Order: sequence, then structure tokens, then C-alpha cells
Amino acid sequence: MGVMPAASSQNALGVFSEIEETRLTGAAASFTFSGLGGRRFLHLSAYVLVTASAQIRITLNGDTGGTQYGGSDNRVNNTTWTTSFSNSRAFIDISSSGSAPRAIEAWIAKMSASIEAAVIYRHGLAAASTGTAYSTGGGRWKNTADAITSLEVKTSTSTMAADTVLHLEGRA
Repeated sequence: MGVMPAASSQNALGVFSEIEETRLTGAAASFTFSGLGGRRFLHLSAYVLVTASAQIRITLNGDTGGTQYGGSDNRVNNTTWTTSFSNSRAFIDISSSGSAPRAIEAWIAKMSASIEAAVIYRHGLAAASTGTAYSTGGGRWKNTADAITSLEVKTSTSTMAADTVLHLEGRA
């Protein structure tokens, strides 16, 4: 018997191969996918459980300086629509704040090392206190010198709980 190949999926950007999937066995403030080999396209999908109300955030290559990222968020629940923009962040928010479980999907594209990376995300937050919430948005990583070698998923104020599932796919 041979080794089974990694799972892959096809979309408009081509074939993506699984890089890693993890299910947390205990609480964790963050999880880092490393050794990404400078892939230009990444797809993160996650089912996140938090121990207290928090936003889910990503950083690339460990860059956490206060102005490394920019982004916009569009959020809606059953009563309110909000939009925000910031060009000086130390992270990219990929979900709104809340304590309910959430499904998140983020696409990251860095066409070459000499241009900024673009991030497009969406997430649904089930059973929020004001009704089901949904957000979409985009972000940018202002680094124009480096290829993407790691992606960190973290929370704003609490920890990700056991049984959080994080899945990353990518292509060159």
C-alpha cells in the first residue's frame, strides 16, 4: 500500500492542496501554520469556539507592528448594519466579536513578494444575542518585501476552545 495523497479542491484560482488541518484538544490563544513555502494563494476555513467573547484575527509572517495591516468590515445582524475601516492595524480581523461558535472562511492572495497581500473573508456567527450575525470584509498586509511563510490565527481577548477546527489549503 502506498501513501494517500493530500486532499485537494478546485476553484477559479486553480487546484488547492491541503497544507494542514488541526482540531484543538485544549484552549489556545493562537495557532500558527508555518513552513508555507511562499505560497501565493491560501484558503483558511475554520469552525471556531471561544472561551469568552472575542474577535478572530490573523497575522502573516509574525508581523504584528501597529501599522502592518489595513482592512474594512461590513457586519449585519437582525437589527443593525455597520461598516468600519482602518489602515493602521496590527492584525486583520476575520470575524466580529462574540462568544458563539462561528464558521469562517478567508482567502489570502499575494501575487508576488513585491506587492501587498490581499485578504477577503466572510464569517457567520450563529446564535448571537441579537440574532444571527454575518460579516464580510477585506484586508491587506502592507509587506511588499516578503513571501508568506506563516499564518497565525488568534483571538482578540480570550482563547480558542477545544474542538476548534482550523484547515488551511494553498497553491503556488
